[in-house]
Amino acid sequence: MPTADQLIDLIRPDFDALNELLISQLGSEIDFIEEVSQYLIQSGGKRVRPLVTLMAARALNTDNQHHIPLAASIECLHTATLFHDDVVDSSEARRGQPSANAAFGNSASILVGDFVYSRAFQMMVSVGRLDILKLLADTTNQISEGEVWQLKNQHRADVSEYEYDQVITRKTAVLFEAAAGCAGLATNQTEAVVNALKTYGLELGFAFQLIDDYLDYAGDADSLGKHLGDDLADGKCTLPVIKALTEATEAEVATITQAITFGDRDRFSDVAEIVTRTSGLTYTRERAFAAVHKAKQAIQQLPDSVYKEGLMGLADLSVSRANCGDNMVKAYFAAGCFWGVQQRFSRLPGVSQTAVGYMGGVMDSPDYRSVCTGRTGHAEVVEVIYDPDKIDFTTLLSCFFEWHDPTQVNRQGPDIGTQYRSAIFPQTTAQQTEAEEKISQLNQSGHYSQPIATTLETSDQFWIAEDYHQDYLDKRGLGHCGI
Repeated sequence: MPTADQLIDLIRPDFDALNELLISQLGSEIDFIEEVSQYLIQSGGKRVRPLVTLMAARALNTDNQHHIPLAASIECLHTATLFHDDVVDSSEARRGQPSANAAFGNSASILVGDFVYSRAFQMMVSVGRLDILKLLADTTNQISEGEVWQLKNQHRADVSEYEYDQVITRKTAVLFEAAAGCAGLATNQTEAVVNALKTYGLELGFAFQLIDDYLDYAGDADSLGKHLGDDLADGKCTLPVIKALTEATEAEVATITQAITFGDRDRFSDVAEIVTRTSGLTYTRERAFAAVHKAKQAIQQLPDSVYKEGLMGLADLSVSRANCGDNMVKAYFAAGCFWGVQQRFSRLPGVSQTAVGYMGGVMDSPDYRSVCTGRTGHAEVVEVIYDPDKIDFTTLLSCFFEWHDPTQVNRQGPDIGTQYRSAIFPQTTAQQTEAEEKISQLNQSGHYSQPIATTLETSDQFWIAEDYHQDYLDKRGLGHCGI
């Protein structure tokens, strides 16, 4: 997966032109406006949204420079929302430094935010395309609706998943949708291509916000540049909490409800523990990966190029923030009952998160036949992300071997004659050594009447199942799983 710097290097001339335009356009005869606007615009933001516009335009072989002012407009719209959001949320930090309202006051943040909004529309008008102006005007209106809806939901612990989806679609995803869509319009693409780009942007933005909300409970404050628990302190009931509430005990529901109702940051550790113990974090991460999958599928029709690959890489990068931290390690296990194995792993201290997905690049053998798809070449696996300072790989192996009979290579599945094999996919030399030692130890223990049939395989091509549980039930005609 490419880094952010590598993606920017693909379009370096355009990216430099974007930054130059932003600096020039945010100038003003009133020095204070320039000081405040430049404070945020140059504070180290990722520029993800304008990057979508620039990369998409290059992927479409643009023959004009309209994508530069459009990308700048997108960034200005985003920046203006940050000025206003920080006032509404009483935020003290943004991108690792005091927020603009903390540095200059609420009045300055609101008024300079208005200035940045107006600059965005001036640059849009300069392109001279009414269809693009309409798209971005409609987008700005939807962002405002999303922010008001979020304000209405504040301090409510009974926010539904539907309401949550609607809010993040409006306040975050639609700007990504516009960033990609305006590139299609500016390069005079067909309606089908423009819609494909919009879908890419919408799903990318949806995933981006899901990971933001995930990291508020599972991230690192230093790397995020803001305090953990900000959403809780603001009384925001985000997806990790919404999902946790469906699985929590009565006492835990009361804890979460009180924390959300009163914006009680002092209860953050209690709420974070509940969100981690339940599937709140795992479910949020899985939905983000599913959205990224849809985003990448949407642009398959674009001509092959390094810029198309750049868009794919940008989608992957948006969810990579939820992968391992500096001290976290991944492990992969294939076995019969994924739900049971996943739940068993998730209860272990030191395990950060688990997920069900597929491991590709496995030998093309009937021994590795997908339960859902029936295809060979990949196996269903459980991904485990753990802290090696709190739990060792041998403990995970013990948990795995306790769950099923490792002497059985094959089992007869619902499809007569289909064979399944349990396997471990070591990701490090240490994991390989520990797995070999554990299997040898168990074989010598005399506990089993025949040698362990679990195999060690090499692959790191993991992807989270978009809807594994439903795929599984659909294949068997068992209806909707309700998950």
